[in-house]
Amino acid sequence: MKLITNDAQVRAAKTVKASEDYKCGDSLYCRVFKSGKKTFRRIQKVGASTAQITIGTFPDVSLAQAKNYNDYIREMAKKGHSPEQIKKALNSTKTPVDFHARLSAPSAPSSAQIQMSATTFEELSKHWFENKLKNKKWKAGGKHIQGNWNKLANHVFPYIGQRPVAEINRREVIELLQADDKWWNQYPQMIKVKRQIAEIFELARSTRYDIRADNPADFDPEIEGMNVNHKERPQGFMAPEKVPDFVAMLDFDNIHQAAVYWLILQAKRPENIVETEWAEIDFDRRLWEIPEAKIKTESHHMSWLSDQGLSLLEHLREKTGQSKWVFPFDTKFGHIDYNALNRTIRRVLGDRRQEFTDARSSKLVTAHGFRHTFKTWAKEQIGDEFKDELSEAQEARKKRGISATYDHSYQVNARIPMMAAWDEFVSSRL
Repeated sequence: MKLITNDAQVRAAKTVKASEDYKCGDSLYCRVFKSGKKTFRRIQKVGASTAQITIGTFPDVSLAQAKNYNDYIREMAKKGHSPEQIKKALNSTKTPVDFHARLSAPSAPSSAQIQMSATTFEELSKHWFENKLKNKKWKAGGKHIQGNWNKLANHVFPYIGQRPVAEINRREVIELLQADDKWWNQYPQMIKVKRQIAEIFELARSTRYDIRADNPADFDPEIEGMNVNHKERPQGFMAPEKVPDFVAMLDFDNIHQAAVYWLILQAKRPENIVETEWAEIDFDRRLWEIPEAKIKTESHHMSWLSDQGLSLLEHLREKTGQSKWVFPFDTKFGHIDYNALNRTIRRVLGDRRQEFTDARSSKLVTAHGFRHTFKTWAKEQIGDEFKDELSEAQEARKKRGISATYDHSYQVNARIPMMAAWDEFVSSRL
């Protein structure tokens, strides 16, 4: 028996027989007639016999809807509803949610159930967020956690935040994702938003809350016509040959400009730079040790201190050595703001920002872009003198393949010649 997995396959299904059944998974079948008519039906065991329950006709009922009905029918059958009761409910309702509500709703709902059914999406989102905070995969604090909440606050709550979770439908979810063309213009961001919405509705489906039985965010965007030909664009980066001139423009007595220089020397993510702590610096061993909680790949990282890096830190120790942070500042974090490096770069370059941006970059130079600059320099200026894996290790990028399971090396000593050359290059105008 053939298998059908999407609406396109249902649409294309044909038969020369009077009728033919196609599997749709989990006791759900699509019966295709010679005339072209297609119906979804569930075949389930009732004692020693079987019962056929016709769900609906395609395209009035999509495959996704049929699967939702199928899930509910299985659930209701387990609770003791007979095939006759299920068929009657199917005939008197128009949507999977209505069908489920008709069969699952008690004759006299309790006050607790009534109160839960009125829970708004924003209220349930707070419970979801509290659950995520307990997940060990989430970093303990920092902008990453707040960023996840901000996605909901910025893109979701204005549309469905005050709507009861039980009443929100798929069309509302699709419309909020498409609002202001965000789905196409901010695709990577909106994919994450869709994932978060789906997780929150899964919480609504859980036995803990039992607010609804379906998930309106569980759909295939392609089937809904939300096709995106997305091309990932890199952060704006500086032409490598311009870096020495840019470094010569920095004032190391300025805490923000000193942080930009530290960023360039280390080729780390901006958040790692602003969060640098004196406790992580080992002057004797010339090492910067970054704990795994701060690294995106969630693995402990070690980085060598070049001559200029060591000199910069010794200079800063006289100014900020009494602080926990290498780059302290009067912010809620206690250190310079996460966006301060980008603002500093813009101030230093002024109207020359375009001049210093690499011609291959689709955006003007940014703080994160210096990782692109370093990687480009390592490949173009150094070539094969250093292995590609060394620049990957310096940037604390995630290891790929089977080696990621077995290779736990820091490669600090192997990186020293490369980073010494980078130090000499970027500081050559000082």
